[in-house]
Amino acid sequence: MKKILFVLTAMVTLAFVSCNETPYMPSPGDNDMTKNDTMPEIADPDPDPDPEGIEIPEGAINVNEAVKIGKKLAAGQTTEQTYYIKGWVRNFDEEARSKSEPDWETSFAKYGNDYVHMSAREDGQGLKDFYCYRVLGRGGAKLPNHDVLQIGDFIVVKCKIQNYSGTIESSGTCSIEVSNNEAYNAAFPPIDTTNVTPDAEGVDVPEGTINVYKAREISEAVGSGNTTTENYYIKGWISRITEGVSSYGNATFFITPTNDGTTSTVEFEGYRVKGKDGRNLTNANQVVVGDFVVLRSQIKNYNGTAETADNAFIYSSSNENFTNAFPPIDTVYATCAQAKEAVATMQNNETTNDIYVIEGYVQSEGYDATISRGQQKFIWLDDVKEGTKVVQGYYCNVPNGVAVPIGTKVRMIGPITKYSGNPEIKNGNVEIIEE
Repeated sequence: MKKILFVLTAMVTLAFVSCNETPYMPSPGDNDMTKNDTMPEIADPDPDPDPEGIEIPEGAINVNEAVKIGKKLAAGQTTEQTYYIKGWVRNFDEEARSKSEPDWETSFAKYGNDYVHMSAREDGQGLKDFYCYRVLGRGGAKLPNHDVLQIGDFIVVKCKIQNYSGTIESSGTCSIEVSNNEAYNAAFPPIDTTNVTPDAEGVDVPEGTINVYKAREISEAVGSGNTTTENYYIKGWISRITEGVSSYGNATFFITPTNDGTTSTVEFEGYRVKGKDGRNLTNANQVVVGDFVVLRSQIKNYNGTAETADNAFIYSSSNENFTNAFPPIDTVYATCAQAKEAVATMQNNETTNDIYVIEGYVQSEGYDATISRGQQKFIWLDDVKEGTKVVQGYYCNVPNGVAVPIGTKVRMIGPITKYSGNPEIKNGNVEIIEE
């Protein structure tokens, strides 16, 4: 009898505690699941209807649908398709913010992106959320301030979907294309890709040159952390300079499609760009706000920022100081053997006025893969795959700042210096032809 009474007492106590427990509230992040959690068997609330007066892109899906797509992916897998995903800002990932270097506000001011959880419901009480990793403004532009993105905003983001260790989140560039936030819409008026200032007169613009709109589109397509294999000519007007001409002979600045301020949120970054043909910039007056420039570079997506890659240089400019500093010179296409012949009659440490374009294979003998500031310390080329040391590259810019493997066929570009009897290209550019 005592055992029965004990059991009944325990059951009553358990029932009392259960009735007074705080109702289950899903934790934001990781799609409402934290490690070792068990999802309760309760219904998932339906998504709220879209707010009135908001123009939703055709084919947009809600957060619940985006999560379902992501759950079907294997861990680490990303969709090939880019989606428009609609929902409400549920909260910000404060843990991710806290890990920003050197601190959150400095990082936000520099990159203009944020970490956001979206819900299919305005009250945020759904059992699923979608994580927008480093979300940007319309077209991939930087978020100018915190007013443009607030908890409770209805937004439509554009991105690919990935399964990141169980968290369903954005992949590559994630941009807010629609919002009901008035501050956002004031900062990001609809992008008119026909709004382009005509090219400055007298500037050499090669056939096939693309504008900032197209460069940003290409950057978005390759995805965050990736770089095109192809080089492009990209034209635009310098709107702001973040790092003037440095002791390394380069500068960092942004270009826009217009020179009247109407496209200030549509930018492309020229990151550590050098002068004509990769030669060093020598004076701050060679790169000035308002210049019309044509850049030559691969296109990179750096955490959502569309920018140049390591071998970028200014091909032409409306700036007279630039033009005078980099007068036209001949380009000589040569084999390694021809480069060796070219320096035969030169004095040691003498440098050619011509720019040489030399194709060859990276050699095992004398190879040094040390990388510094995106440059390879030593690289030797020969006309044959298993050859000897013929042409040396010294601190040449290499694609993506990654060491070029032995046996790779490359193109090395720059003026030749005779160094210890051998032809040497210093601080030139290396382009990979075939690996």
